[in-house]
Amino acid sequence: MIDHANPRELIDLGYLQDTLHDEGFVTELYPKSLESPSNMLMVAFPPSSAIVNHHSRLQLLFLQTADLVQQSSLLQFFAWVETELPTDHPEVEHFIHFLNQRTALGAFNIGADQHLQYRYVYAFPRTDVPKAAPFMEIFRVVIHQFENYGALVLKLAEGRISLAEAKSTVTY
Repeated sequence: MIDHANPRELIDLGYLQDTLHDEGFVTELYPKSLESPSNMLMVAFPPSSAIVNHHSRLQLLFLQTADLVQQSSLLQFFAWVETELPTDHPEVEHFIHFLNQRTALGAFNIGADQHLQYRYVYAFPRTDVPKAAPFMEIFRVVIHQFENYGALVLKLAEGRISLAEAKSTVTY
């Protein structure tokens, strides 16, 4: 098992932090500590984001898989909204299932704490530093899907749109 304080992870996350800064994103790197169980990079959603008013977060961290995956590094994109969703809302669950059948990358779910979550795992060769252009391409898709489709889930949960309206706005 890889040590969570792996200096290579910090180097790769630092490189991604620089890449994101160059693209105008605000980030903060958290090395493993008592407060942070693993190295992670937090990325703020742009102020113009449809989801930013719901106290959303995006976290990048390496999954510890050396005992399972030998040749690849797995970088998890994990986004969530701190707004609590209703506990019994079958239309929201139906819509999340509908989205997960149509999204290009990743999957939505409702966590045990009733918060909307989105997760995608990006793989790249363990021996390489992540390449800026392919990383940014995937990053933009992840952000787009979470901002746009996540906002629809929240509107549906709040009763501001119907299930039919939510479904009609989903493009492939």
